[in-house]
Amino acid sequence: YAVHQPQSGAVPIIIQPGAPLLSIHWIAVPPSIPGCPPGLEFLHSLDKVIIKQKQELLELISSIEVPNKYSIETVTGEKIYSAAEDCNLVQAQIMRNQRGYRINVVDGFNRIAFTIIHPLQFCRCSCLAGFDSCKRTSSVEGSGKIFGEMYTRDSCCSTSLTVTVQNKRSLFTIDGPCQCTRCCEDSDFPVRDS
Repeated sequence: YAVHQPQSGAVPIIIQPGAPLLSIHWIAVPPSIPGCPPGLEFLHSLDKVIIKQKQELLELISSIEVPNKYSIETVTGEKIYSAAEDCNLVQAQIMRNQRGYRINVVDGFNRIAFTIIHPLQFCRCSCLAGFDSCKRTSSVEGSGKIFGEMYTRDSCCSTSLTVTVQNKRSLFTIDGPCQCTRCCEDSDFPVRDS
């Protein structure tokens, strides 16, 4: 096979000629931003993202938990990232939403932008989130360092999170709707400065 290198200034061919075009429209790669970790520059100019969980047929027709997959998009439908959960399947069946997992968030070039790590937790009641041992915590890491942590706040039926950075300084809060009455519905999760 001949190896073709583009002439100076020419853009290399990255799609096999004759291959069907994909219907997924990825967001354009932004320029590097000083002080912004690689992969996060996509989020710098956005004030809203849409996170869509991909529904798995096995999970819909049975009570079997499968690793979650997500698409993270702009409000106009341009894909920013794909995210996939990596978890222990036995732990997922027994511990359900208390299971430990790792979610790699990748860009359109399959590069990991950041990773969300959620350790296994044994507290079964979210109403006890006020107790340190029952707060569900996750860390967000990338580029070899921890960007921040998320933890649940006192809440019984809603998803209330505080996002912190170095020295546990609160950066912002996320307040989701009451989950007791909104089963299987799309939900907004407003992000507010702390």
